[in-house]
Amino acid sequence: MKQHRLAKFFLIIIKFLFILFISTKVFAIEEKYIEDLISNDIKNTFFKNEISRIKANPKFSKEVKNLDQNEIKEVNIENVNKQSRRFTAILTTKTSNIYKLEGNFEYYLEIPFFKSSLSKDHIISEDDIYWGEIVATKYKSDYARVKEDIIGKSLKQSAPNNLPINKKNLRDSIVIEKNSLVNIVYEDKLLMIKMSGQALETREKGKIIKVKNLRSGAVIQG
Repeated sequence: MKQHRLAKFFLIIIKFLFILFISTKVFAIEEKYIEDLISNDIKNTFFKNEISRIKANPKFSKEVKNLDQNEIKEVNIENVNKQSRRFTAILTTKTSNIYKLEGNFEYYLEIPFFKSSLSKDHIISEDDIYWGEIVATKYKSDYARVKEDIIGKSLKQSAPNNLPINKKNLRDSIVIEKNSLVNIVYEDKLLMIKMSGQALETREKGKIIKVKNLRSGAVIQG
């Protein structure tokens, strides 16, 4: 008899904990639903295509937490401060009850990252990068933002993977590397002279470079 009562007591406790767990899960889902409504409204109204997404963190009162998702009519943003990243929203139910929600938000930017570590002088192609997100507060103006900043550029120094790409480490693609063999051409209206030379510097397209004439040893700049 005592064992029967004990088993019944434990069964009641298990049922209570199960109901509590289910209730908590339901409220969590409803909170996420409201967070998403606020996040999307802030992004579409105040940021549009400037950012990739918003993560709103509203403070929920007990009354709002106890709302059923089906009771919610709409959530409208009343005020947004981009600098402090705070907002005020108004939640209206189908029975015309109004609740004020306040909180903060983070916004994210989509930027390129290298898939793997790349060595110095590597010329960057689209296959070298992937797109990921960074919290806007961690974004720096030196970070590459669009593919035009990086595709076809070469690295001044080696670069690690999975970190923002620093534009200061990029340069126009190298066409001539130091010590490489080049053709030296002098052309006039009636005359063209062509000879072999060696680059004394690493230079990009359109830049002046020093080369050595392999036959005479003379250094030419042009």
